[in-house]
Amino acid sequence: MRIMKRLLEALKKEKEIAKTKDILEDGKKVITKRLKMIRLADREDWMTVNEYLSDDLASDSADEKAISKAIKAAASKKEKKRKLKAKKLSSL
Repeated sequence: MRIMKRLLEALKKEKEIAKTKDILEDGKKVITKRLKMIRLADREDWMTVNEYLSDDLASDSADEKAISKAIKAAASKKEKKRKLKAKKLSSL
C-alpha cells in the first residue's frame, strides 16, 4: 500500500516522472519477491518460506543455497514437531 500511495502522490505532479518510475521499479521488486515466496510455498510449504526469509544474510547469488537450507531447516522442524506429537499421544 505504501508504494501505491507514493505512486499516486507522484502522479499528481506531472514533473515527477523520474520519481514515478523509481516507485514503479520498487513495486515491481516487491511483487517479484512476493511471487517467488508464493511459488516456494506452493512447491514446499510456508514454514520453508519463513525459514528462507529469516536468513537476512542470503544474497541473490546465494539464493538457491539459501532456499535449500530453508527447506532442510523446515523439514527438521516438522520432524521434531511430529515426534513431539507422537510422544504426547503415546504417553496417554
